Amino acid sequence: MEDTDSVKKVKKVKSTKDRTKRWKKQSPINITNDITDQDSNLKASKLKFSYTIGDLKTIEITGEGFSCKTNERCTSELTASHLPDVYKLWEFHAHWGTEKHCGSEHLINGEGFSAELHFVFWNKKYGEFTKCLDKYDGLTVLAIFMQEDSTDNENFSPIIDGLYNSLSCLSSVDPNPKFNPLKLLPG
Repeated sequence: MEDTDSVKKVKKVKSTKDRTKRWKKQSPINITNDITDQDSNLKASKLKFSYTIGDLKTIEITGEGFSCKTNERCTSELTASHLPDVYKLWEFHAHWGTEKHCGSEHLINGEGFSAELHFVFWNKKYGEFTKCLDKYDGLTVLAIFMQEDSTDNENFSPIIDGLYNSLSCLSSVDPNPKFNPLKLLPG
């Protein structure tokens, strides 16, 4: 059974922007056991996310999280055994909320998380980001749920420093050039 209170809270947090209304396949999605099937024929995918230091161009705080854009010369890529093509990093961003369990864009069995980090990649075979937006295989997103706790994660320090700078000038800022977003991925 779906926890409607959690879903309502996430929808309330996410409805502050109109950007998701433009797309047909958007969030929030409550992923529940009763709507998922396990396919015993599926094998674990082999992901390879290669990041080139210096590919990030800007970092800025948004109304419900933050966004880091890549530069025009970005060479960071994602390949995976379940993806037919090579995908190029476009940006990564996070969604968070005002409550500890209502920041993620998606829910698992009605449970939200403090935040959700998205690495957005576009299919290189289309030549540029804007040409892949209406293609079924144009984009792929690597999503990571994050839960707030009392320990300090030093891998987020460059992001937090950049967000303080962005907030103080109310604009996007240059990220730490040595920052490696791969350190944000689970071990």
